[in-house]
Amino acid sequence: EVWKYVKRMHRPLKNARGTLCHHVCTMCISQGKSFDESILPVFFKRNSSGVLVARSANANHHMYTKHTDFWLKATNGKRKLPTKTKKPKAIKKKSGSSSKGKKVASVSTGHVYDTHIALIRFVLQNHLPLSVCCTEPTANFLFGLAGSHYTKLEPSKRNRLLDIYFARMIKKVTKCVQETRSHYRKNMQDKSFPCQFLSVVHSKWQPESQSSLWGVSLRWVDPVTFQQNHVALGINDRGPESVSVSETMKVAGGLLKKFQIEDGDILACVRCIPSSYPVPEDVNIKRMNVVQMTFLDSLKPLHPLIEASRNLILYFMESNASWSEYVSRAQENGRSVLPFKLENEDHIVGLHKMILLLIRSYHCIGDYFAGKSSGRENLSAEQWLKLVMLEGIMRPVVQLDMSIPNYLPTSSMSWLHFKRAIHVCTKDVVRVVALEKGEWGGESPPEFLPRIKLGMGNLEQDIGSVYSSFRQALEERTPEPSEKLLVSMMCDPIVMTAGKVVVQTDSKIWEEAQRLFHHAVVEEASNLSEASMETSADVENVTFETGIGSNEVDDYVSQLRVAEVGRGVVSAGAEGDSVAEELSRWFILKNIDWEEEYFLQSPVADIKSQRRGQLFDRSRIEDVYYLYGKINPLAWWERKRKEYPIIHRVASKYLSLPVEHFGTHFTSSLFVNSYKIRNLGPRRYEQTCLQSFNASWFTHVDEMSDQAVRNIICKGRKGIEDYVKTIFAFFGETIEQNGQPTLRYAQVIEAFVNDLAVKAQTGEGKSSKSSKRKRVKRE
Repeated sequence: EVWKYVKRMHRPLKNARGTLCHHVCTMCISQGKSFDESILPVFFKRNSSGVLVARSANANHHMYTKHTDFWLKATNGKRKLPTKTKKPKAIKKKSGSSSKGKKVASVSTGHVYDTHIALIRFVLQNHLPLSVCCTEPTANFLFGLAGSHYTKLEPSKRNRLLDIYFARMIKKVTKCVQETRSHYRKNMQDKSFPCQFLSVVHSKWQPESQSSLWGVSLRWVDPVTFQQNHVALGINDRGPESVSVSETMKVAGGLLKKFQIEDGDILACVRCIPSSYPVPEDVNIKRMNVVQMTFLDSLKPLHPLIEASRNLILYFMESNASWSEYVSRAQENGRSVLPFKLENEDHIVGLHKMILLLIRSYHCIGDYFAGKSSGRENLSAEQWLKLVMLEGIMRPVVQLDMSIPNYLPTSSMSWLHFKRAIHVCTKDVVRVVALEKGEWGGESPPEFLPRIKLGMGNLEQDIGSVYSSFRQALEERTPEPSEKLLVSMMCDPIVMTAGKVVVQTDSKIWEEAQRLFHHAVVEEASNLSEASMETSADVENVTFETGIGSNEVDDYVSQLRVAEVGRGVVSAGAEGDSVAEELSRWFILKNIDWEEEYFLQSPVADIKSQRRGQLFDRSRIEDVYYLYGKINPLAWWERKRKEYPIIHRVASKYLSLPVEHFGTHFTSSLFVNSYKIRNLGPRRYEQTCLQSFNASWFTHVDEMSDQAVRNIICKGRKGIEDYVKTIFAFFGETIEQNGQPTLRYAQVIEAFVNDLAVKAQTGEGKSSKSSKRKRVKRE
């Protein structure tokens, strides 16, 4: 009767007393009581299988105290309230033991709670040290939050849960790759033809050390959902000497085969050696991008000037008397002062802040040194002039943001980003602070300081040489777009609309990209069966506005038509929407309402028309870099598959291509502060880094991962064995020898069973059946 009115909520809430409650009394709600008064905690106890189930003790007490009339009517006034749970009775040991006849207290095996499983996932997703799971502060905090649903997690249980998560991750990656391969081969004429949809990335693991470890990761786009997948596969002893598929299989073939990846699945390979610039101390400062690192490398001729500026700041920081006099002199002249400090000096942001601090304090420093006849001297007029010029050329470099979210394709925008960096950071005119135009105090905002424009010819010789060397180095580091990268650019709808003007400025690049894209589309079509090449009926009569004349379009289509017939893609008398016509529709793609696309991808409930302009600036609809910050091209493709049945297959393959300078690669930079190989050991270290890197992806593709781990534990020994075999196979350990399980394998299975309190499902005796009957009777 009680459970007709006490219902379980979707998520726990705290009541007025701060107790975490999972249930709510619907009778209280119907009587008009507040929600806080209606929720109640229900105690959990273990059943005969060791699983926590809700008991009605607290629910009965709630009904007896809050709804007494209902309670007396339901029990006819005869049933008493349950008393407190008694301690387990002492039991005798089985006969045959040395302590025969003696009574000993029963000891319950430690149980794995759902909160333990959720904690493991949380630690992995946030790259936290594994020791966090087993510390006393964590146990106290979670016990106060979850009550009896959390006990201290032992290291052995933690390691077993990590192993189960690791085995599930291996299975999930393998399954996703197989499903993608099956999708591509389903529509192919030759089912054994290579699909080529995966990109393999080799990243130097610790570039600052002498070790030769390389992280191997995999990227691909799901052709059905158009979601970007980026997963780490393992750590290799060495990297490839080239980026060819054969070299990749030679170096990492054994690792790739563990995930059942074939040679024909690999489309491209990337070899990445991250720069060993230090990580900024301030968590709010981003890591330097390739343009900023190039600029710092160009500053070597100006190191004496930078060192003199640093010494000037240290002079005021280290001497209290000098600082006091500096403040008093500034106050006499009615100026405010800024405190001198040095932060992140190895980072370009910290260096720029140091120079800007001196410029903002220029007049205060001048007041101080104007009254001193001996001792420390101020910077010379020439040094101050170089300093403001250096700040002027450094400002756009510091403000340049080249970060790309992991869910966006990196290859299609990499060349555009470098072109943008050259345009923004190497202009012919530089705006610098005019030191002699007006006076200001230390608290004057930088944007209010007077500035003048200087051409390249008006810069000091040292500054001009640094600026020229930076521009030259940046142009040299701009990667020549590879063939696959050019095809990727042509698959990107943002490039084909807002970015087309930027690409067409280099006619050689544009013509080469068109040629390679034509070849990729026609080759993809030649591998497809006729049924898969049919265009959806709802796009057969779509008309497009184009800036080219109709004769030019007809000539273009006819030329491609002849090429298709020559390649055998279509027959000479074929009618309907051919590959040539699909290509022509793609190349004249012009009008896409990116504002509507933004609100389709980021729906906002009950949005007012006046707020739309605040969320999306329509005046920047032609700004390709602004659109990349608002629009996901992959999400656009997910809805346009039927309009472009062949091009969308090419896009799903080439838009997954990674590049060296953009995106997050599988390197040690994410884990260097959390995981130490000397503490965890090589095997656990690699396993934990893989799990931590893949944690967000794994949670996204497997939303029921926590419940699945719980089901594995409850399933028994058979479920555990399946996952232990997966781990043994990944690390190349022997499972059977002469038809019998190895001793190592048997020991690991027993360790899993004992640590996770797994009960065998076979051989259940009469006692277990009788307890089951009693439980059913009670329920």
